[in-house]
Amino acid sequence: MTRGPYYSQDGGPQRQYRQGQDTRNHQPHSRVRLYRTSGGQARLFGVCGGIANYFGVPTFWIRLATIISAIFFTIPTISGYLLMTLILDREPENLYDSPEQERFWQSVHREPGQTLSSLDKKFRALELRLRRIEAQVTSPGYRMDRDLRDS
Repeated sequence: MTRGPYYSQDGGPQRQYRQGQDTRNHQPHSRVRLYRTSGGQARLFGVCGGIANYFGVPTFWIRLATIISAIFFTIPTISGYLLMTLILDREPENLYDSPEQERFWQSVHREPGQTLSSLDKKFRALELRLRRIEAQVTSPGYRMDRDLRDS
């Protein structure tokens, strides 16, 4: 008995993996989570870079704030930095599929209301386009044109 393309051989739902998913525990990486940066952006454990990426601000300003904080509040700043180093996971390599997707998720952190409003406008525009297409396809003129073309 076949149950369709979305079921595996044992009858359970088939899992499809995309970029940005960890196949070890079958859970997608969260794009709204704070990570430590890895690679070329990380200077010292990647905590400042991760905070900068999360809020969508230049890394320079976060590092500057950390240095100033370390000057005036040395022990709390260093202990907080080391604690975040231990708590935060490294940023997955394929967390975002494109730079546009990364900018979108950063805007979700910075300005959630404006991002939601922007998405609402886009979906309303798509809804209007879909209504126009449906009206065109279901009109009598479209059927007549199609019948004349096919014959």
